[in-house]
Amino acid sequence: KISSQTKLMVDPSFWKIVEEETMKIKRIEAQQISNILWGFAKAKQSAPKLFGSMQSKIIPELDTFTSQGLANTLWAYATL
Repeated sequence: KISSQTKLMVDPSFWKIVEEETMKIKRIEAQQISNILWGFAKAKQSAPKLFGSMQSKIIPELDTFTSQGLANTLWAYATL
């Protein structure tokens, strides 16, 4: 049974690949930003380069974030 307490074991190289490929994206929407950052924070995967690169992508999309998306994004930054 999977619950919110279930720990997923994922090879660390997975997170590195996701980080590298995400940073290559030129155009990204608010929901995508929120989901990616939330995922890294929820999995407790530090990705300073990714979080740094997302900052410049967040500002132009700021007015398109839902309140939940903005809250999740801020939580991700605060958590890591």
